[in-house]
Amino acid sequence: MNQETFLRELAAGLSKLSEQERAQVLDYYRELIFDGVENGKSEEAVIQDFGSPRDIAAQISAEYHTPASAQQPASGTVPPVPPQPVGGMQTYAACNPVGAVMISAQNISVQVQPVPDGPVRVLFSPCDSDRITVTEENGVFTFTHMMQHLLFHWQDLFRGPRSILLQLPVSFHGDISVTTCNSKITAENLREIGSANFTNNNAHISVTNTECRTLQLKSSNGSLKLFGVTGEACTAITSNSRISVENSRFPAQLQLHTSNSSIQVEQSSSDNISMKTANGSISAMLAGDAREYAIHSHTSNGQNNLPTDWSYPGQTKHLSAVTSNARINVKFTAPAV
Repeated sequence: MNQETFLRELAAGLSKLSEQERAQVLDYYRELIFDGVENGKSEEAVIQDFGSPRDIAAQISAEYHTPASAQQPASGTVPPVPPQPVGGMQTYAACNPVGAVMISAQNISVQVQPVPDGPVRVLFSPCDSDRITVTEENGVFTFTHMMQHLLFHWQDLFRGPRSILLQLPVSFHGDISVTTCNSKITAENLREIGSANFTNNNAHISVTNTECRTLQLKSSNGSLKLFGVTGEACTAITSNSRISVENSRFPAQLQLHTSNSSIQVEQSSSDNISMKTANGSISAMLAGDAREYAIHSHTSNGQNNLPTDWSYPGQTKHLSAVTSNARINVKFTAPAV
């Protein structure tokens, strides 16, 4: 079943909902389908995991006027979505300048962005099932979000999106650690950050236009994307999803590992590059001259434009590209002579 058919049948079963509420449910499923395709699944495979659109519509309609606390989620339909409070955003701010920030959340997306001034702060709208703990100790600001009941209720869709917003003043140059699950992490326009660690599963991680000394991205079943990121070293590890890096520079190390999906690198550079996957292609356009690199590469059942093992005295850079059942195509901005 394709997206058009799925959404049409789902909408047909939602006659109890208003036009606006139907639109919100359909938008929610469009986003789930988009995320699944972004993570390397086919549109049909994503939709098959949802189950029957008629069954989903029947569940939503049955719960429509029922209090959320009395509901249990149907198994095997969609990932859990946390409830949205009726009130506005609350602010959780550090009382003093801090050198590190740690965010831990469950089933909710996290956005990290800079602000001109003020303290390190988190903006979030908690509801009754959320448990928030905030501590500030030894220069570390910690925000922990837990859900008392990891339940999904369809009326939550009608209350708007939920996310945790971490705002860092431009004067903050410390370390960041963000962990969540089943929801994406995005960070953008950060400057002169120390170390940044972003961890989740079953969702996308994106870092854009950011400067940090060291960067670590770790996911499973979620794609990783870097655009315009600079620092000393970067490690990006996931599984069953694509890794893409563009216009980024990490002189000390750039380590990219996934499985069952591709690795794509464009206009980026590092003196120590490792790209490893399985059942997925590796394609790259690297800044510099191929002769500067000691190269190791391997694939099976696929074309490879790199030498298998190539090194000679005086080389200071290293490149490794390993996959299986797919091709390797790595080019360099400096043409070979």
